[in-house]
Amino acid sequence: MSSTQSQPDPGEAPARRGRPRVEGAKRTEILAAATERFGRNGYEDTKWADIAADVGVGPTALYHYFESKQHCLYVIMDQAIEGFRSRFELLSNDGADPLVALVSVMEDCFELSEHDVQRNRVLVAEQGLLSRRSGSPREEEARQAARARTRDLEFVWASFLSHAMQGGTIPKSDPRLLTRDPHSSLELVADDVEFTIQWADDSDRASRQFVGGLEELRAFIDAGDMREWAHHVLFAGTAGQVEFALGETRYDSGERIGTFLAVAQLDADGRMARYMVARSPAIAFESGLRIDAGAD
Repeated sequence: MSSTQSQPDPGEAPARRGRPRVEGAKRTEILAAATERFGRNGYEDTKWADIAADVGVGPTALYHYFESKQHCLYVIMDQAIEGFRSRFELLSNDGADPLVALVSVMEDCFELSEHDVQRNRVLVAEQGLLSRRSGSPREEEARQAARARTRDLEFVWASFLSHAMQGGTIPKSDPRLLTRDPHSSLELVADDVEFTIQWADDSDRASRQFVGGLEELRAFIDAGDMREWAHHVLFAGTAGQVEFALGETRYDSGERIGTFLAVAQLDADGRMARYMVARSPAIAFESGLRIDAGAD
């Protein structure tokens, strides 16, 4: 059985006993046809009418099931991520030896049907769309559902890795970081982003600065080392398309490294277009203070 073996539609109501699920069956057929088209031809190059022809209905009939091609895509991605999560939980249950479970999960990832391969291809190729807000309520609901599934998957992986570390099966590290691609945050960044990061070390009050665009930000992430320390947000707020956060960087022991202030401006798609961070050990803010962030 594959990690992405076809799962029931999370948003689909169960059928009544004794009555055929005609609508549910057709919706499942549309999702299967769309998965094959998106995986084989690419999402952008697939026409909504092509999917309709594959399932034997007119193009307008598809809107009875999905608001748009993108809505359909979000549901496919939601199902794929849920498939990973449910299979992972099944193979890494509490009674399983962590090393045996990990091997089982890795082997399961390669036991794929042709449909699974196409769905994985869609998920990898189009996952960046999950970072862009939609103006359609139904599309946005489906997008948020897929993002929530992603967080659920990260949580079960982090819990599993933490348990394996406690038992000495794998070396200790931050399990949250091991569950994430360090470049996944770049999905939230605009292609023409501009950023600056300034910081001062304890031993040198003179600040240093790192400035650039998307490729420089990628290089900055690659060069980073967040072992044994993390960011802790104390206060956060928004004003229109601007978001800000005030917090501290701390070692895992709790010792404070410095205070940071981060400000980001989002574009029309909700991606970060401008970003500025400053960090200094010279001043600390009392976390008990209340800061009311202004709204629009």
